[in-house]
Amino acid sequence: MRRRERKPWRPAPALRFALIAAAGVLVYFLLGRWLRLPLPFGLHLRLQYAALGFFATVYGPLAGLAAGLLGELALGLAGGAVWWSVAAASALAGFFTGFFAHAAFRREGGLRGGAVGCYVFGGLLAHGLAWAAVCPALDMLLYREALDNLLRRGLSDILSNAACALLGGALLLALFGRVTPGQNPRRREARAEGDAPNAGEPPDDLFDAPV
Repeated sequence: MRRRERKPWRPAPALRFALIAAAGVLVYFLLGRWLRLPLPFGLHLRLQYAALGFFATVYGPLAGLAAGLLGELALGLAGGAVWWSVAAASALAGFFTGFFAHAAFRREGGLRGGAVGCYVFGGLLAHGLAWAAVCPALDMLLYREALDNLLRRGLSDILSNAACALLGGALLLALFGRVTPGQNPRRREARAEGDAPNAGEPPDDLFDAPV
């Protein structure tokens, strides 16, 4: 009697997304809660945005949105008050970083080639919109803050958060590329020739199967 070959277990897409989002929220919360480093001129280095850039680039814009929004909500609840403008800006930053960088990251098999430009452009655009437009507008609408304070804080947030996301996130992505295998060359050749991989074959790495 022929023995049936057992296929490796793989979680359903919804469960996989929930696990990835939960991991992103946890890392975002831990870094935001205990690793906020002071800088000169009243700036702070918020390391959670490095993790946000990493999760958005590797796992896609929805994972970035979930990590930014739910992670910031968790930080607000732990601190006693939710700052909704910051939560919305963080969610937007995560979404647009993943929107511009995720596809190129998967196509290049890591942070190399065109993926570097997409990551830098997406990160700058995402954090520029988040901290120069979305967060100040919501602060004025929800909290009636003065415009001059918002402009000054928005500039400092762009400088510190974008720098942390781009530099720290790039470092995390480079380390991720070192400890995980790249995409299988056989699969790349098969895709170039139009051949689909076997249905039961597991992904070569963590970012080969999109969320």
